[in-house]
Amino acid sequence: MLFLSVLGAPLPPINVQLTDCSNHSTTITWDLRLPLDILPGAFIIEWRLKPNPSRSMLPELAFSKLAEIPGSNRSYLVNNLEPWRYIEFRMRAKNSLGEGFPSKLLGGCITSAKKRKYKDHHLLKTDPVMISRSGILLALQRKEWGV
Repeated sequence: MLFLSVLGAPLPPINVQLTDCSNHSTTITWDLRLPLDILPGAFIIEWRLKPNPSRSMLPELAFSKLAEIPGSNRSYLVNNLEPWRYIEFRMRAKNSLGEGFPSKLLGGCITSAKKRKYKDHHLLKTDPVMISRSGILLALQRKEWGV
């Protein structure tokens, strides 16, 4: 009896999910594809910023490697996300033969405005002064933020 074993780069993880990004962090979780006896050596998490969550005329940015973590992990915490960003994540599994195909894109993650650290701080208030075809002229005023 002869057995043939074909090896290749691993398939991407499944059930990849994100937690809410509004607090400038998110946790990515995932499951393994069966069979469980073929474990990847590592997972690669990739991300990219998008210009806007709506349709944009700007070209899509390429994905960048965010982290490479051990194949035994099933979650990863991403901290210090920049405020007012739309971020997409995807994952790849990796073994001794290389990196596999990427997972499906995760629904985008939208971060909120930066959190206030102090009760009293200054904000800038803007008032449009002039609007033309070439742009908008704004008048800036410093405004005290009330408690």
